[in-house]
Amino acid sequence: MPEEKQPLSLSPPSSLEHHRQGGEGQEGDISLSSSIDAVLRFFKNVGISEDVPEGAQINDYLSHLIRSFLKVDRIERGRITCILTPSPPLLNYYGSLHGGVVACVAELIAIACARTVSAPENKELFLGELATSYLSTAGRNVSPSLPNLGSFYF
Repeated sequence: MPEEKQPLSLSPPSSLEHHRQGGEGQEGDISLSSSIDAVLRFFKNVGISEDVPEGAQINDYLSHLIRSFLKVDRIERGRITCILTPSPPLLNYYGSLHGGVVACVAELIAIACARTVSAPENKELFLGELATSYLSTAGRNVSPSLPNLGSFYF
């Protein structure tokens, strides 16, 4: 006879079993329904259930958005220096620069640096692999204080 699938639980097994048996629960117990409600409230608060705006459905929208917040300081062969000031559209739920923005900027600048060295404009380039270590957050409206912050060398 096949095993019956158990419902997904966000509670420890002993606590869940206690609730199934009709127990009142102990202090610190989290019921399955209250856990689900908390997750749904979180998603609603961050706007995850909202439709994507029509203007954001164009090809390469994210790159266009990020480029609108980048200020190019200098372009040389194999080197591009730019400044990105964290602004509200680039921030995550916690008010710091979204990690995806960091990765997107790294990819855009790396490809732009490669173009200064070799590739003609009509040749498509892509970044095969990208690894990012996030050491700290960047709050809103922070300006860089190091002269080469945002520079990528190729």
